[in-house]
Amino acid sequence: MVSKYTIISGTFLIIFSSMVLTIDIYGFSIPFYDEWDAEAFATYAPYLKGKYEVANLFEPHNGHRIVLTRLSALAFFLLNGGWDPELQMLLSAFLHALTGAFIVYTLVRDKVKHIDLFAIFSIVIMFSIPFSWMSVLVAFQTQFYFMLFFAAIAIFSLSESRYFLGYLFAFCSYLSMTPGAFVLPAFIIGIAVNAINAGSFRRKDLVSTLTAIGIFLLMILYRAETSADDIYRARNILDFSISTAAAFWWPFRLGNPLGMFVFAPFLIFLFRSIFSDRTHTFYIILGAFVICQILAMGYFRGAYGVPPANRYLSIFSLGICVNLLCLVDMIKLKKSRNVLWGLGWLLVVSYGVMLAAHTSVTIGLPERYAQNSTTQSILTGYLRDRDMSVFEAHSELEISYTNPQRLANILSDPIVVSILPSSLVPTNQDKLSSIKYFLFEFNLVLLVLGMLALFLGSILFVRQYKRSAPSFLN
Repeated sequence: MVSKYTIISGTFLIIFSSMVLTIDIYGFSIPFYDEWDAEAFATYAPYLKGKYEVANLFEPHNGHRIVLTRLSALAFFLLNGGWDPELQMLLSAFLHALTGAFIVYTLVRDKVKHIDLFAIFSIVIMFSIPFSWMSVLVAFQTQFYFMLFFAAIAIFSLSESRYFLGYLFAFCSYLSMTPGAFVLPAFIIGIAVNAINAGSFRRKDLVSTLTAIGIFLLMILYRAETSADDIYRARNILDFSISTAAAFWWPFRLGNPLGMFVFAPFLIFLFRSIFSDRTHTFYIILGAFVICQILAMGYFRGAYGVPPANRYLSIFSLGICVNLLCLVDMIKLKKSRNVLWGLGWLLVVSYGVMLAAHTSVTIGLPERYAQNSTTQSILTGYLRDRDMSVFEAHSELEISYTNPQRLANILSDPIVVSILPSSLVPTNQDKLSSIKYFLFEFNLVLLVLGMLALFLGSILFVRQYKRSAPSFLN
């Protein structure tokens, strides 16, 4: 028992400290794109004017009801006495680490085998690499991390027949981002696979299926409709196919033949779950959830067949973890062919992951840092001189907004200026700065503690199970 919770805590600390390190090195406390409208203009300013109501939390934003993002942003705003996007980035890091630790928990909660240690270390690595720098370094993207965290808990609860908790957390995932609703179709797929495997559809399965369908239809019925994103939708089957294939191919570029093997473990695992006695409902539902996300992205963000944006890579990296878990489960069958093709898959995907990590560290993160540095210079210059010419000859990413004139109008509100991050207006309050800088100062200590905890937990685990598991596969 001690070894399991030591491993889980080590997993959390390593992932969290890795994300904090990324924010410390490359992050800036500067609003970005939607944050100017959704937070400054539509949340903080109305709240200070006494015009913000509970109903405002549920107002649509680009096709989503981002209730939890708004609540957390407002909570940080009140506690901090002002606006600090880096605090929200740290919340994203916290949620991301919780999700990784929870997935490890699903591995170690029962009697595990030595091969599971490899899966644990791999999950820690996948969650610790900032593939999605446009999520890690953008405060407003807490919605992705809320969605994935609550989706993981909902999927686990539903796979354990804890239906009330499953539906509750599915609803929380939906109130983080609309795609959180895909927990329920994924659950229905899991029910169908189990029913085919068992050769019968039980009454309990029918009730669960109808309930999930009913809740999902209600979510779709009351989804936040918007026409602003219509330009991003796939216009034909070719657009959809190319964009979707690019998502399934990650971490490889579309066209690289190695990409066709990425989802092979899950597909084989799904086939085996239907036609054999061995199944794992959590893996099936989690994999189906990731696939639903990819298909939705292919349609809603597939215009002209463009590959999915960087901010979605956290979902794709979760897909890698699902395939890894399925592979490890099949290797436990001790069939030599499983081991051989499993090693092949690991070599192929490890190569792709290293390429993606290299791109993140050498291109993505430095470019994001440079853009943020330019943004800070532009905004401080405008706030000082109120000269629109500072926006000229700069891209939208460098300005951090699509319309300079609209941004100038937002910054003309003295209330907005009074709550801007202290990085832009040094005289503004920043009550939680000591906590933030403490994490930045000691994140390497947290990283070392996490590594020690993971190493200690692994040693305790090996000692605990060495008699019942004499070989590396058992």
